[in-house]
Amino acid sequence: MIFVDSGYLIGLLDPRDQLHAKAAAWARAAPQSLLTTEFVLCEAVNRFSMPVDRNKIHRALDKIYAADHWEVVPVSRGLLVNGLALHRQHTDKEWSLTDCISFRVIRDRSVTQALTYDHHFEQAGFEALLRRRNCPIVTLPRGFTTMRATIDVTGSRIDPATLPPELRAKLNTEPPARKNGTRLSSDRRKTTEPPPRKNSRKRQGSPSRLPWPRCAVRKHCRPLRGKR
Repeated sequence: MIFVDSGYLIGLLDPRDQLHAKAAAWARAAPQSLLTTEFVLCEAVNRFSMPVDRNKIHRALDKIYAADHWEVVPVSRGLLVNGLALHRQHTDKEWSLTDCISFRVIRDRSVTQALTYDHHFEQAGFEALLRRRNCPIVTLPRGFTTMRATIDVTGSRIDPATLPPELRAKLNTEPPARKNGTRLSSDRRKTTEPPPRKNSRKRQGSPSRLPWPRCAVRKHCRPLRGKR
């Protein structure tokens, strides 16, 4: 069983979120059972408070409550009191009340892993799976299917032998050519030297004019006042 935090749900439903790629990769792994609380769901719903986003989070909540592999701990006064007690004990930490309630639920269920990027879970002694460098499954992001050296969403390199035949054929294609005739190598650097730059010397302008005439003798230079 793995605990699900609001950061995972927000990253999974929002394509613009910085954790969207990692959250989508973990969602494809399909763990057997997931655990969360209604306090966590409230945080996720508050994130999608705009009218254009409400249908998305409502459909996600319907699927969570209808799924058999999801366990949602309901809101109760006892759970709130236990979370407040933990919140009072750790005054040196920046833990939120929802985090403290989640820690209570995780310890009661003997869970050690959580789908979150919050480092507060690591401070409490749990493993934040979204902070892992390696992903549970191999995925190909957009823009890297035609490159020879493919990188997955976590930044680690992919073994071409583990890919399907159709994707392996794409990896053997040449990278697209640029307009100036250069191609991109696997490390995304130009293989040819850039053309030399033109001489960008600035043209020296004429010296600025003085408000008075200049004499041959320097000490006689004075501004002319009044009529000449």
